[in-house]
Amino acid sequence: MGVRVQEVVTANHLKRYLLLDNEGEIIIPVAKFLKYKDNSGSARNTLRSYTFRLKLYFDFLSRRNLHFGRVGVDEIADFVQWLRSPEDPIHAIPMSSSSHQRASRTINQVLDAVMSFYDYLLMHKEYATNLSETLKTQLRGSKRGYKDFLYHVNKNRLYDVKKIKLKEPKHAPKVLTAREVQTVLEKCTNSRDTFLIYLLYETGMRIGEALSLKREDMRFGERQVNIRNRGEIENEAAIKTPSSARTLDVTPTLMNLYDEYFFEYLDADDVETDFVFIQLSGLRKNRPLKYQTVNSLVKRLREKTGIHFTAHVLRHTCLTELWRTKKMRPEILRLRAGHQQIQTTLQMYVHPSHEDIAAEWEAAMNAKTPIKPRQGR
Repeated sequence: MGVRVQEVVTANHLKRYLLLDNEGEIIIPVAKFLKYKDNSGSARNTLRSYTFRLKLYFDFLSRRNLHFGRVGVDEIADFVQWLRSPEDPIHAIPMSSSSHQRASRTINQVLDAVMSFYDYLLMHKEYATNLSETLKTQLRGSKRGYKDFLYHVNKNRLYDVKKIKLKEPKHAPKVLTAREVQTVLEKCTNSRDTFLIYLLYETGMRIGEALSLKREDMRFGERQVNIRNRGEIENEAAIKTPSSARTLDVTPTLMNLYDEYFFEYLDADDVETDFVFIQLSGLRKNRPLKYQTVNSLVKRLREKTGIHFTAHVLRHTCLTELWRTKKMRPEILRLRAGHQQIQTTLQMYVHPSHEDIAAEWEAAMNAKTPIKPRQGR
């Protein structure tokens, strides 16, 4: 049967995930780790990602007849190589239907999940005693087990650090031009779709944040939109982290588009939900909009326009454009984006052009006290 992920519904009607072994039995250490992460405030999507990434690891261990508590740096290095080689005949079922080789960033995310799992085991007396002394030595010593693990790899010269944590290519996120955004908007066939696309473009909010909006969040007088942490809701939308909650100032154009959509669809007797975005037809008509419907909408717009984009590309476009105006400081852009760490904002959106660098260098040189060396000796 193989290692597999099982979706379950709790007594509180929340979707959660378990990892089952080859016999269909729950892998208890993983279940306890996921519960710990759940109790620590991890979002449902984060828990799902942890489960699928650990599935890859336990699939690898199963195929190599290894126990999770009896591995060391050599086995982790083998796991990385295994992840990098989709053509490997013993390779696990990929995380997606694509047969393309996994990106370095994806492999590093899997490694992060594995190291987080071992960090938890070291804190858990029941499991820490069952870990090999080699593994405990390689993991122990810092709050962030992953960093310390790689430190010991390098120190012991068993493997070079770069062979464990892969180098990720640095590139700016994909963005649309203003003309492309205009073209996409022109192909929308109803006021809901127009409002949704323009909302994502102007505010840069994540699609989960947009689908979590309720009418009370649209503040006409102040021209603001509130993004709130509502936990788990019926359409399974959610903000990324509790720290992502924020209030965004918006333009009259955006509020006018909402006004048009509201009076055309929301202000009807048969609409009982107070969510902003609703299904317009089908069995779920007038119920909160789901991710799948948005994905279908984006797919249709791509086919109509020939422009390849996703809902998240609209977020990248917004935040990149705001930075390029040179009117918004990085720390303010961070707040607008809902990033927890300023490093995320800097790495994703702060990409000065050669012209920017040259202009600021010239300004800095002009501001320095000049030194004139004697010439013509």
